[in-house]
Amino acid sequence: MTIIHIVTSFHPGGAELLVCDLANRQAESHRVHLLILNGEGDKTLLQRLHADISIHLLKRPPHSLSPRYLMKTHRLMRQIRPDVLHYHLHRNRLLIHYPARHIITVHGMPGGYCPFTHLALKLADKVVGISATVNRALRRQYHLHNTAIIHNGIHTEEISEASHLHYPLKLVNVARLDVADKAQDVLIRAIHLLRIGEHPLFCKLDLLGDGPCRAELEALVRKLGLQHDVRLPGQLPRGEIYRKLHDYDMMVHPSRSEGFGLAVAEGMAAGIPVLVADSPALLEVIRHGELGETFTTDSPESCADAIRYIAAHRQEALRKAAKARQYATRHYSVRAMADAYEKIYLSA
Repeated sequence: MTIIHIVTSFHPGGAELLVCDLANRQAESHRVHLLILNGEGDKTLLQRLHADISIHLLKRPPHSLSPRYLMKTHRLMRQIRPDVLHYHLHRNRLLIHYPARHIITVHGMPGGYCPFTHLALKLADKVVGISATVNRALRRQYHLHNTAIIHNGIHTEEISEASHLHYPLKLVNVARLDVADKAQDVLIRAIHLLRIGEHPLFCKLDLLGDGPCRAELEALVRKLGLQHDVRLPGQLPRGEIYRKLHDYDMMVHPSRSEGFGLAVAEGMAAGIPVLVADSPALLEVIRHGELGETFTTDSPESCADAIRYIAAHRQEALRKAAKARQYATRHYSVRAMADAYEKIYLSA
């Protein structure tokens, strides 16, 4: 089978990492190509790709509607003759008339209604949402009947299992530093509340990631006097994060909005207790509290209370974490994701 994955750009992010992992797995038994519409892609991410994957750069200016790029892509299609065109952003419908199976993966919650997006989704052979939450939103907004659910995959075999208990507790958050979506400000304020409460609970927090709100979060840390408790080490390579996860006592994911919650699945695979905001997609990942704890979205007070509960009920938390590790290994692996996509390719 010949497969072309189509992305707008190729820089470190959840969707791009998924494309990288999926394409690498498929390259073991299929002919795989990657078409990057804008820019040349991140060199580090490109180096992660299997040597047999062919990379094509369209070099289209962002938002360009020039027909020359459409013509260029059609020439490329005639050369490659793909069986499957797999789009990873639902507006990338340059090639809808090419005779192949057209698959669209929607990697996050759909934004406002767009008629061009509606047409693209309707014409696709299959629209894949990365969670039931995303699929419900797609069906509600675009009245689709050609949908499927495939959860994002992680390299569960590369993640070491946690075995330590620290004091102060060591907490971790793995996400883009973006207050509007990822809500690291809520977590920082929760750490502060735990410190100043009637019965103080001292925690250390690492925010692993980078993004547009780094300066804002650093200022909040200074304002609350948490310079010795909260660290922002920056963006780390994925392999290093996998090696570090088992050193933590808890993963906290306070996101206000998520399509899936890949980092939560990684925390589960490490066997550490996970605590998430009660947004629909995150509740789905932890099976509505069966595999982790929750707190009220956007509430530092609720977050602090939940951290305190986990700390006070350590054995219960570890039992859930062990069950979560088993679940993540079965359901959130790259192998399971790739197998599910292959079934979609063959049946669409």
